[in-house]
Amino acid sequence: MIKSVNNCTLFLFAFFKIPLLCFCFPRIKKKSLQSLHLYIPLYFFTKNHLGSMYFGVLMMGADLSAGLLAMHCASLSTKKVSIIFKDTQADFLKRAEHAVLFCCDEGDKINQLIDLVCSTEERHHAPIQIQGICSETKEVVARFTLTLSLKAT
Repeated sequence: MIKSVNNCTLFLFAFFKIPLLCFCFPRIKKKSLQSLHLYIPLYFFTKNHLGSMYFGVLMMGADLSAGLLAMHCASLSTKKVSIIFKDTQADFLKRAEHAVLFCCDEGDKINQLIDLVCSTEERHHAPIQIQGICSETKEVVARFTLTLSLKAT
């Protein structure tokens, strides 16, 4: 597990654990215990034939923003916490024709879930909301709900 989430550890994590992420050049723009905002540029490897961001890259950004926030919160826990996503739901509202900022502001919910799994030592789930916002127009281009599943190990 990553002990400190920053752009350097994000690159190393991506390179060694999920190499496909390296092609997306994700960058952490804001990080706290309450939120994590992740930026993915639109360029050759993230662009589809219509000039907008691949929906797979959009899903990757949502997964990564919520997952890194959960890893950051879990790194401060007294117990080791296993993190996985159980399911996902996405609404693609507009074509993402510019870079996208993925905003996960569910840190309080994640911290409550971590406290719960550490006290019960059972697996628990919670839906986590993420928004994909166009960097140029500031419009929401996608909304995601990922069910976070945690267990203290």
